[in-house]
Amino acid sequence: MSLRLGDEILNRIMQSVKLDVSEFVSARYRDPFLIIVATILSQNTSDRNSIKAMQNMERLGLTNPQAIMASPPGELEKAIRVSGMYRQKARTIRDLARHIMTNYGGDIGPMISKGWKDVREELMSIKGIGEKTADVFLLFYMNAPVFPVDTHIKRIASRLGIAHGDYKKVSHELLEIFFNKRLEAHLYLIAFGRSYCRARSPLCSRCPLLDMCDYGKTFVKQR
Repeated sequence: MSLRLGDEILNRIMQSVKLDVSEFVSARYRDPFLIIVATILSQNTSDRNSIKAMQNMERLGLTNPQAIMASPPGELEKAIRVSGMYRQKARTIRDLARHIMTNYGGDIGPMISKGWKDVREELMSIKGIGEKTADVFLLFYMNAPVFPVDTHIKRIASRLGIAHGDYKKVSHELLEIFFNKRLEAHLYLIAFGRSYCRARSPLCSRCPLLDMCDYGKTFVKQR
């Protein structure tokens, strides 16, 4: 796959989809710790719910490792309940905070000053932080050469026939296609998946990529 193909796909999507970056919880923050926390909260839920959870945390002052570790038991869980899987996510966030407190005295700076591969490995050593969560942080904060893959992106890549396989394979193949515009492509593909290439009732007949998509052509014929 070529970068030219990636540019063509992205340009068509950009002309058809209105992107509001503020709707992406991980893109709303500059603080690296909060980017990671927001991304954890976004797991298996909508950005709308994870934004509400982050706002609850902010109201309670749970915005740094020190405050989270000092908070009463259950307070964090209550704050993020709206995001779903709140007990698991609270454990992950507390484990992240504990890791930063124990190893860096509460300052995430030295941790993220390492090379992106080392940061990725260290983040993934914390239970509950997987490849996608780590890659979102690396892309949004460090502009690392990674391509996070969520359910929308994996579905679009499969339907277009541009990437197949497990997370690592799809991520690698999409990075090759969209390398120069990887952040924009990540955001626009998600927006495209929400608006056109939906899991159910995709808008194939109106899709700007229909001529490139065998899945879409078949879907339209069957309607």
